[in-house]
Amino acid sequence: MNETIELQPIPTGWLEQIAAGASPAGKGFIVVDGALPPPHVARRSLDHLSRGCAALWCVPFNIVTIVERRIVGGCGFKGAPDAGVVEIGYGVAPACWRRGYALGGISQLLELAKESAEISQVIAHIAPDNQASSALARRLNFSADAGLIEEDGELLVRWRRTI
Repeated sequence: MNETIELQPIPTGWLEQIAAGASPAGKGFIVVDGALPPPHVARRSLDHLSRGCAALWCVPFNIVTIVERRIVGGCGFKGAPDAGVVEIGYGVAPACWRRGYALGGISQLLELAKESAEISQVIAHIAPDNQASSALARRLNFSADAGLIEEDGELLVRWRRTI
């Protein structure tokens, strides 16, 4: 990774704008094209918040470079833990691929999961042809569990890591 990153929760106002299909202005940040989450992620986050889910488990984080203050991607938990299991998701702007930003962001998410007494396992669902994400999961000590069919019919592999 070229520079250190930090995770910053995406503000609710930004989530509302993203959910509506708009791009929020990044005061104090340079937002790399493709770095912000898609509208469905913002809508899911807002829905979970409205149902009382703790922000840690449903508000995505911007992956921000510390020196340049560039938002290069995002990551987060997809909802509250269920029986000790929490799912993660992430995305990095294509212009920032292969620079270690996903590794840094997910590593920080795993630390947050370890700090919680609620979590015993973290899962990620990855398309079988997404070799970069599968390699990243292996590097972070996830193990491929099983194939499954998502609601939209996409075949994904469940990767699991015990905390």
